[in-house]
Amino acid sequence: MDDIQNPGSSPQAPVTSPPSTTEVSEGTSAPEPTPAPQEAPASVPHTSERRGMAALSYVGLFCLVPLLFAKDSAFAQYHAKQGVVLVVVGVILHLVRGVPWEIPFGGVLRFVLGLAVVVVSIMGIVKALRGEKFEIPYISEWATKLHF
Repeated sequence: MDDIQNPGSSPQAPVTSPPSTTEVSEGTSAPEPTPAPQEAPASVPHTSERRGMAALSYVGLFCLVPLLFAKDSAFAQYHAKQGVVLVVVGVILHLVRGVPWEIPFGGVLRFVLGLAVVVVSIMGIVKALRGEKFEIPYISEWATKLHF
C-alpha cells in the first residue's frame, strides 16, 4: 500500500540533511572554525607628523608642503588638495577686490567671503590636528577631482 501515490503528486525523495561540521568520521578531526576577518576601525589614528602636515594644508601656499613631502599619506593628501582649492578661492577673492563692484553691498560681500575663507581654514587646521577628515561643502568636491 505504501507504493500507491496520490494522483497529481510527485514522488518525494527522502530528506537528508548535509553533514554537520561537528561530526567526526573515524580517523579525521573536525575542521576548526576560521575567525571572522576584522574590519578596520572607522577612524584610523594618524601620526602627529601626518596631522601636522595636514594642518599645513590650510595655511596659504604651505598646502604644497604635504603635496610634495607626504605623498604616502592619503590623510595629508586629502587635506592638501582642499587647501589648494582654498588658496585658489582666496586668490580669486583677492583679485576681485580690485574690480569695482556695481552691486549694492559689494564691499561687504567681499569681506564676508574673505572672512569665510579664514574661518574655514582655521576649522580645517583644528580638524587636521585632531586626525579627522573635514569635508568642506563644494571645496571638497573640487578637491577630489584633483590628481597630483
